[in-house]
Amino acid sequence: MKAAIVGTQGVGKTTLFRILTGIADSHRKGLFSGVGVATVHDERLERLFVHLGAERKTPIHVEIYDFDGFGKMWKEKEAGKVLQSLLGFDALIQVIADFEPHNALDTFDEVNLRLLLSDLDFVSRHLERLRKELSARRVSPKLVELFEKILKPLEKEVPLSAVGLKEEEKKELSGFGLLTLLPRVLVLNREESKLGRAIDEELLKKIEENEFQFVQSSLPLEEEILSLSEDEEKSFREELSVKPIKEELFKGLFKACDFIVFYTVVHSEVRAWPLKRGQTALKAAGKIHTDMERGFIRAEVINIEDLFKASSFKEAQKLGLTRIEGKEYIVQDGDVLTVRFSPQ
Repeated sequence: MKAAIVGTQGVGKTTLFRILTGIADSHRKGLFSGVGVATVHDERLERLFVHLGAERKTPIHVEIYDFDGFGKMWKEKEAGKVLQSLLGFDALIQVIADFEPHNALDTFDEVNLRLLLSDLDFVSRHLERLRKELSARRVSPKLVELFEKILKPLEKEVPLSAVGLKEEEKKELSGFGLLTLLPRVLVLNREESKLGRAIDEELLKKIEENEFQFVQSSLPLEEEILSLSEDEEKSFREELSVKPIKEELFKGLFKACDFIVFYTVVHSEVRAWPLKRGQTALKAAGKIHTDMERGFIRAEVINIEDLFKASSFKEAQKLGLTRIEGKEYIVQDGDVLTVRFSPQ
């Protein structure tokens, strides 16, 4: 999974990058001033690791990119090239500055508008071409109808992620690189004195209308807290009622992406995996290894909460807590899968 941190200059993107990845200094890669990996904390994985006495645990990892394209490197005449750098990401993390001299609404609008205009320009031009190809019967009428459908909300400055597209429509559009179709989480970087206080009404209205997930934090304060010892950090957070931004952010990111988490236990290793909600055991097997998807036979399934009721898999089987499912089974959040497959 890949996510790009976006925002205008000076909003706190690089501070968030350091918080998420633990990387203090990173080498520039094109329009990205930092590239790193964040570990997603998972309390259920921790419990499973201890419960089964496993030797290794592998949490979900997210590739994090600190994108500089909307800051001092932004050039209107090269906007297309800049925005193309965001193709291939699974989600965007947009940082909004709510501290002097920045205005929260302005720092949101600037990036949001550029993403909208990029999609509007592409859809308008592509629709014109599709209509010509339709007259020559080279494209499906359904594709033309879909582009006509998404043009209207873009003209009203509504991101495609908030349009309520069907899964098959999203799949149809996935190869076109539409940036507002990407799930987005907003990070409101506030002055410490503003934490817990009301958010700008107009900004809050836009967040709600566009159905964005969002979290708020004082990123400099968060970075300072993370430098403390474990006991000091716990005490400080309790005193200030400050939750870890990393955990809150990834909860929002998974919700925005509509991901669930399933687990595997293989050779004394417990591991967490992300999966799109509604996907099958066959797709989950492919997440683990392509050979498992090709040679899928069946999956033994138990929900993690049921597994906690037994001392081991064998006891869970004796208690009738496990079941055998086929390739069409819809994986549920918290399922522990053991995939049986025939090597190809």
